[in-house]
Amino acid sequence: MDFKLPEQQIFPSKYQSGISSIYRSFQGTHNPQGSVLCPTLFSLFVAGMEKMISSCNIGLFADDVVIWKSDKYVIKIENSLNENMVAIQSFAEEHKLNFNPAKSFTCIFTTNRHMFNSQPKIYLKGNLLKTTKSPTYLGFTLDTEINCGKHIAKLVEKGRKRLQLLNFISGRDWGANSGTLRMTYTALIRPVIEYGYQVASQTNLNKLERVQLSAARIITGLRSCCPKAIVLYEADLQPLSIRIRTNSAKYIAKLQSLGSFNRTSKFILQWTSNQRLKKDSPVGVMWKRGLLDFNIEPCIPFSCLTPNTSLDRVSFNDQLLTRAPKHTQHPEMMKQLSLELINNIPSQALVLYADGSKSDSGKTGSGVYAKAEDGLVFRCRFRNPDNCSVFLSELLAIQEALNFVLHFENSDTYILTNSKSSIQYLKNWPEIREKTGQEVISKIATLSQKSRVCFQWIPSHVGVFGNEEADVLAKEGSALPSATSSELFPSEIFSIHKVKANSVWKNPPTNDWYAGNRPGLSLQSVGTRSAQISLARLRSGHIKSLKFIDKEKTLSSCPCSCPAAPVHIIGCIGASARQLWSEEGKGLVELLERHGVMDLV
Repeated sequence: MDFKLPEQQIFPSKYQSGISSIYRSFQGTHNPQGSVLCPTLFSLFVAGMEKMISSCNIGLFADDVVIWKSDKYVIKIENSLNENMVAIQSFAEEHKLNFNPAKSFTCIFTTNRHMFNSQPKIYLKGNLLKTTKSPTYLGFTLDTEINCGKHIAKLVEKGRKRLQLLNFISGRDWGANSGTLRMTYTALIRPVIEYGYQVASQTNLNKLERVQLSAARIITGLRSCCPKAIVLYEADLQPLSIRIRTNSAKYIAKLQSLGSFNRTSKFILQWTSNQRLKKDSPVGVMWKRGLLDFNIEPCIPFSCLTPNTSLDRVSFNDQLLTRAPKHTQHPEMMKQLSLELINNIPSQALVLYADGSKSDSGKTGSGVYAKAEDGLVFRCRFRNPDNCSVFLSELLAIQEALNFVLHFENSDTYILTNSKSSIQYLKNWPEIREKTGQEVISKIATLSQKSRVCFQWIPSHVGVFGNEEADVLAKEGSALPSATSSELFPSEIFSIHKVKANSVWKNPPTNDWYAGNRPGLSLQSVGTRSAQISLARLRSGHIKSLKFIDKEKTLSSCPCSCPAAPVHIIGCIGASARQLWSEEGKGLVELLERHGVMDLV
């Protein structure tokens, strides 16, 4: 389908009684190849298809359409689907669309094994649609019992094929180093095996774990007899059983924030059925993993301001008058630059300082400090939701500052904050979708109608009085009783689960010999690929001299005729185990080569 636009047309957009800025159309008579406008226009064109469906459910994703119905009796399902197929065909003819029966199919989902070979009689344009037991929709392979076995099997197959690339560029004495191999895995292989894996059972998940374990062995060069926990720890690859919780939390929190604006979110939030097939329902799994225990900040998929609204009287400055990176300048210099900026603020303007704070225990608070020309002092402190980010705490402090300013008639308003991210976030106000962000922008728009508003960044902890006062108030706010509101951004929910996962992951595997004290030591080792592998094998305790004969451990002999155990080799060459995880690893490799025991490792 081709939508044509006049060449170089210049046009504004009208909204209610206002006119937006001028926009220029694309060059030429056709939409550019690959332009996002084409699928957008097509989606709008076919959106009316949903209204043609009755007594069934429909899902639309560009040109992929799926219709489904659940009932106790198959004949009722067939009749209902066939009626809707006629309605869809009428829609297609009216809109000059064509549905291809040869590329359409049906599938029956049930736990009744007597119905596995049923052939539903569903027709499109008079053609009986073929039946398949494992259809693929949006890259996810379904199966009759919805146990995800078919989908996981395909993920394993794809992952194994891509492992060949990883294996090709690795080697014991040559090839890419561990860091490059891990980057290749996380960029090209892990996204493939993690697609739709959130609903997999533990049995199916173990199949994917084995693919990742194979990748970790290639990355680290560790032997097959080395315990898998050590291999993953050396490669800094968290088990999928840990990542599945973090990734699911991110996805579910994003869905919850969209509320009724998103079809999937609306479906989950309105879920009332307790029925299941053979495993827990998706909603049941979410509850079991604690993914629905948080109140999520609503996300509104449209701007809070009309297209003809302008914030011309508002400025967002994330730099001082003189550019000076804080990390390279002395605090006294940053203080002088800040005071220079503050002294340039008109004396009749109202200046407010906003700050946020977060304790090590996750308690957060915000503080606002202001002193007007007439000597009026305003101090405000309040508690924020636990585990709230510093960014959100700063944003809430700015919101409270605006609430205070709206009660006064001022010529100018200056809000000073040490949060660059908050200023940059507000500066990009047309893209803000979070409820709190939109509330702040709405207040800014109201205030800008009667005065100029300036948001200015100043460095923190350099001795600026107002900023230090706001910082103290924010810390005091974090010690207050719990906040009444406990809504968090989806990104904060993700961060909470990620911190929990990382805290568990930092604990080294329990092993009699393993000499690693942090994840990813194989990636941090300098030197050749051979040196990296040698150090990793020594840390793991599974070196070349270790062999298993009839399930019994045997060790080759060291040049000193003693069994070449890892602890003996290190002592024999005059080294220490500390060198295995310190920056002295390169010196340890030189000692191994000098004493001629590298072949034992």
